[in-house]
Amino acid sequence: ALRSLLTGTRRDGVAHEDGEVTPGFASMAVAVLDRSDHPVAGLALTWPSDDPPARAVAERLRRAASELSRRVGGARDRPMSGR
Repeated sequence: ALRSLLTGTRRDGVAHEDGEVTPGFASMAVAVLDRSDHPVAGLALTWPSDDPPARAVAERLRRAASELSRRVGGARDRPMSGR
């Protein structure tokens, strides 16, 4: 199960959880990658499970991570899945 979760996270470029870390809250996280595609930092959002952020907010989080990746020498832009 963990391997499958990690594979999906790498593929999608984003990790999601809903209540698994803190009941009643959901989170989304994206990695900031260096030129070797290794994670050097992460950006995350957490919100009440019953009040999810707009899709545009999630896309802005992904774009912010892409910009930071570019600034540290990484250039890969990871698409976000339909979640």
